[in-house]
Amino acid sequence: MHNESSATLKRRIRVEVRRARGALSPREVQRKSQAMARFVARTGVFHRAERVAFYIAANGEMDPRYLVDRARQLGKRCYLPVIDTMLGGRLAFAPYEPHTPMLPNQFGIPEPDVPRAFWVPPRRLDVIFAPLVAFTPEGTRLGMGGGFYDRTLAHRRHSTLWRRPKVFGLAMELQQREWLPVEPWDVAIDGVATEAGFYPAMECFR
Repeated sequence: MHNESSATLKRRIRVEVRRARGALSPREVQRKSQAMARFVARTGVFHRAERVAFYIAANGEMDPRYLVDRARQLGKRCYLPVIDTMLGGRLAFAPYEPHTPMLPNQFGIPEPDVPRAFWVPPRRLDVIFAPLVAFTPEGTRLGMGGGFYDRTLAHRRHSTLWRRPKVFGLAMELQQREWLPVEPWDVAIDGVATEAGFYPAMECFR
């Protein structure tokens, strides 16, 4: 019963947040995304990172393209997620440059069209910036429901010694909730960045 109630609540939150995001104009999304990028680009964790994964924004998500631009200016290696069907739907990360050819995956989201030999696992990255549907001020993340990031980052639940990668969600303030249901398979992230600042606190981005 608890699981059914939790699943129902998650579905309702996803509908509410997507509706709220959908009410924003492209200009508002751009403004919020640029503000978020300015905050993150000044942090120590961003400047220290050499290999950084981003995502292609869809359905009104916070757009990391401005952070990608800054990362490239600083000489960082940029990556995008690709769904690895040979690993049970986990994510691998493919190198990304402005000229990289792209192909849509089964969800219509573009992925780098590069040979599998160039893909890297998450542990080879320094930072992953991940999309989310909702979050709490403590940094709890509610994803899209496919479980891709939870499966990919499951090692974070099984080891107290992991150091890489750091994982931060990117979101808008309107996606914040006071509380979210947490399942045993949910993987904690290190923090969330919005157009207004950082959660749970700036310290997580130092």
